[in-house]
Amino acid sequence: MQPNEQADAANIEDTAASPDVVAQHMPSAADETDQQSDMGADETAGEGSAEGEGAIPDMRSMISWAAMQLTPTELAQVLLPVFDARARVALGLLGDPRTGQAEENLPDARLAIDAVQFFLSRVEGQFAESDRRELQRRLADLRMNFVSRQSKSE
Repeated sequence: MQPNEQADAANIEDTAASPDVVAQHMPSAADETDQQSDMGADETAGEGSAEGEGAIPDMRSMISWAAMQLTPTELAQVLLPVFDARARVALGLLGDPRTGQAEENLPDARLAIDAVQFFLSRVEGQFAESDRRELQRRLADLRMNFVSRQSKSE
């Protein structure tokens, strides 16, 4: 990995580590609709222009491209905080970035928590002891919140 790539990967990890930052950078449904309509307008208006000129790629293709630039270990380290944030949103601990409302969705929470557990089990040896303890604590916190919310709904 080149020095610039290492700095970018570290920046991604630092940025993704904060659920607040993740929520701030998630586009709203209106933003995505605007982007899609802009893309449609660009495609029809610029049929004779060079491909990709002025068009904004969709988020899924950008994420896929970014994921291809990372090693599996780096990707798992980046996805850990992403799934952590999604679990907190699904548990109703954070507001949904699209709506701003905190809504509970236990099946989604379970999937996100399982993803955190899976990725952590694969890369925890790559972290310093203090970071590993913090990640384990966050996973335990997610599990306790899930069990608490599940028992309330029964």
